[in-house]
This record gives sequence, C-alpha cells and structure tokens, in this order.
Amino acid sequence: MAGGEEVFLLRPRLIGGNAMTKKYRVTITETLKRTVDVTAESKEASEQIVNDEWYIGKHILIADDFTGVEFEVNTI
Repeated sequence: MAGGEEVFLLRPRLIGGNAMTKKYRVTITETLKRTVDVTAESKEASEQIVNDEWYIGKHILIADDFTGVEFEVNTI
C-alpha cells in the first residue's frame, strides 16, 4: 500500500452461530490534485491553457498527487 494507509477488515456479527450478511455495493472515489502555475491574460485563459495541456497529456497525475479517498456504501 502506498502512503502507509491502514486497512481494516470487518467481520460480520455472529447471531446464534450464523453470520448475518447482506450484499452491499461500495463505490471508492480517489482524489488526485495538482497545482500548476501558468502565465495568461485572464483567469479564464489560464484555465483553458491548463485544460488543453492536461488534455494532450502534459499533466499526468500520479500517486504522489493523491489527496484523499471516500467510500460510499449502498445496500443491493
């Protein structure tokens, strides 16, 4: 695991010796974030420049750009 994240394994509760389980759908959303300095004539132009650079692959975000993770759980 990168970044020293901790992993917790959850066990189902036992009731009368049987595991009570349900099905869940868990969505994992990882956030990558990088700040880029650019010289432009306006705020809008700066965003367009970086958007264009990103689109052609100049700014490839990697694990070092990781800023967080969220888990969303829904019953199936």
